[in-house]
Amino acid sequence: EEDGQAMIVEYTGKDTGWTVPATIGQTAVKGIDRYAILKAEQLTTLSIPDSVTTIGKCAFLECYNLRQITFTGNAPAIDSDAFKDVTATAYYPANNPTWTVDKLQNYGGTITWVLYYPKVEITTSLYNYSDDDIIRIRPSELVTLRTLFTPLSGVTVSSSIGEINPTEG
Repeated sequence: EEDGQAMIVEYTGKDTGWTVPATIGQTAVKGIDRYAILKAEQLTTLSIPDSVTTIGKCAFLECYNLRQITFTGNAPAIDSDAFKDVTATAYYPANNPTWTVDKLQNYGGTITWVLYYPKVEITTSLYNYSDDDIIRIRPSELVTLRTLFTPLSGVTVSSSIGEINPTEG
């Protein structure tokens, strides 16, 4: 921990899938240190939260079975050898201007970059919306919404325009 920020310095887990924690206690995890996830051969999937702003040199060195990496926020500063010896598909969020072409590199491994639209979660009661309220979403997100809930009385789901509109009665 440094200046109220935490850094992942070592991973000793045995899970095949791991989500880097966004916080440890009350402290935000801001980085993954050099050699922190060294030779985690069981690791196949990894999710990196938006709190992570740096990934150090050889952070994932010799993670030979790592196949999927999902970034959920802004593009972190990634060392040129952070993913040395890794062959994986990395997913990064659409409509995030920090993910520029210069960020989509191999970082010492063989990384295939794929754009994705993060899932939309609606936590408010849809039937309380007034007729003037509209929730605008992308068509690809609409499918996600349909899997999260069945429309409530008074709600219309429209895939042709990508909107959820309240209806009368």
